[in-house]
Amino acid sequence: RKATMQIGIGNTQYINEGFEQSSDVFYDIDQDGIICSQNDWSEWYTNDDIGFNEGDIIGIELNTKDLTVSFYRNDKHLGIAFKNITRATYHLVVSFGDIGDSLQIIDFVETNIL
Repeated sequence: RKATMQIGIGNTQYINEGFEQSSDVFYDIDQDGIICSQNDWSEWYTNDDIGFNEGDIIGIELNTKDLTVSFYRNDKHLGIAFKNITRATYHLVVSFGDIGDSLQIIDFVETNIL
């Protein structure tokens, strides 16, 4: 299997050769639609075609009240990927799969849910 781009959240501010190797706590999705965490390295997110391609907009929702992580592709909610996540300070993390891969951060929204 060729290297794939991964995007998610982790508890480190710097990354070396893939965030799985440098974060104690992480939650991610790769471009083939596989989700990974520090507890489960290769769980299929859903049976639907949820991988991503060039031009797709990937969203990450970190719900610190319900302790969940969800992903979006092109504004479509893909469901809750992780429940009962570890309480931590999280940062955006990306692992590029191939030379020439790129990422543009379009928007960041922080909301407080009472």
